[in-house]
Amino acid sequence: VATSFSEAFSKVMENLTWSSSNDIVATVDNGLITAISEGTTTISASIEKVSASLSVSVYSTGEVATFSILE
Repeated sequence: VATSFSEAFSKVMENLTWSSSNDIVATVDNGLITAISEGTTTISASIEKVSASLSVSVYSTGEVATFSILE
């Protein structure tokens, strides 16, 4: 049993399932999105019967980019 908000949040995070609809454009690992190439993808997170998603567009700037949706 979680005894604090941070413990409860950690348990939720451990059980989230992350996915990218197009790994050629961007990947996601524990909420950290890494841009790979230009294009659009949908990043999704789900746990039990609850899910959320967002559209991510990647444009080339010549630099590697990462983005955390948790911060």
